[in-house]
Amino acid sequence: ATLAAGCAYVVEPEFDAQATLDRIERHGTTSTFLINSVLALILERRSAAELAAYDFSALRRVCYGAQPSSPAFYQRIQAEIGAAWGVELINIYGLTEGGTTGIYLSDADHPEAMRRIGPYGISIGRNGFREWIEWTVLRESDDEPAAPNEVGELCIKGPSTMSRYVGRPEETARALRGGWLHTGDSALLDEDGFLFFVDRNKQMIRRGGLNISSAEVEGVLLEHPGVVEAAVVPLPNPVLGADVR
Repeated sequence: ATLAAGCAYVVEPEFDAQATLDRIERHGTTSTFLINSVLALILERRSAAELAAYDFSALRRVCYGAQPSSPAFYQRIQAEIGAAWGVELINIYGLTEGGTTGIYLSDADHPEAMRRIGPYGISIGRNGFREWIEWTVLRESDDEPAAPNEVGELCIKGPSTMSRYVGRPEETARALRGGWLHTGDSALLDEDGFLFFVDRNKQMIRRGGLNISSAEVEGVLLEHPGVVEAAVVPLPNPVLGADVR
């Protein structure tokens, strides 16, 4: 989209907190995408005074996302990035198979989304990238629409979604059944249309018949000030099937 619009596009060769911030300032960047872990490292490695010394007057928007984080993290980027830099904050959800079909949390929806932060973190939004993009949450048992606040599979539809997995017809049929791209991600919609990412279906830990979101547990661990990164995985249990590790 950047190239089609005739805009300058800066590709980061690698991430380094100082070099990345220097490039944003030097190129007069207007919009940037920084995944949550990159933002966390910037906040960890640069003080508020050091960040304030940069000239980000051209910057209008910071897009973020790509992984769940703690409520404290979202509060920090609201205060130390959004408010301090005077930029829009856009939380983005997408996947390779979707192409440019995805969902976002608008800057206008951020204040309400902050009030709704719960066990699954902040909402990933209630808007598609474009008006022609459709999305829904379907029950895994029968591919029917899930009730509000019921966990199901996030499915999307749009002109840029994939046509097939090359040489994998069975996986293609499973992923595109019913005319929807089944993302393999668990999600829930609340009563007002805010969508929450729960976990990757393959990462869901099933312990004694109970579904445990690894992302939810990671979010709790990340609330501890001594934890920078966390990864939760299943540990085989001969009786319960799996334990959380």
